[in-house]
Amino acid sequence: ARRWSKERLLRVLQYCREWNTRARNCHVALLVVRAVVSEIPVHDLAAIEGVPETLAGIMPYAERHFERLDRLHESSYLIEFALTSMGSVGSNIVDVAQDFSEWESSSKLVLPPVSADGRVQVGGQAVVGSSLGPGKVVLDEGDDDEVMTIGESSDDDSASD
Repeated sequence: ARRWSKERLLRVLQYCREWNTRARNCHVALLVVRAVVSEIPVHDLAAIEGVPETLAGIMPYAERHFERLDRLHESSYLIEFALTSMGSVGSNIVDVAQDFSEWESSSKLVLPPVSADGRVQVGGQAVVGSSLGPGKVVLDEGDDDEVMTIGESSDDDSASD
């Protein structure tokens, strides 16, 4: 930042002002502003035409972002308190995985048949074909590339929608 020309420095700070208006980009913008302000003396920055106004435009949004971060930080304590009160935070991940595997072994999952008589069945209709089109899904079972249609997929129906 020290080697930049005054015009480039002003342009970068103006970009930072624009980036700082959105929460998604504010972190990058404030990091760049911090690098510029910490590398270049304040009296040099104030002497560049347009920089004081640009920095003044950055301040209100920066304050809003810091207030938002403070609220999020405070809310994290409330969430941690609620979860600790329920006993969820203290759970060991191994216990959770074991509980899930016990539930999975005791559950009787009912899944529709994927194939019947060697053909893919969907809604009682056999689906045959190898070209992909609208409404087609490729099943990844073994080396065979089978295609099945989900729902109605006639060209006349899709044109009327």
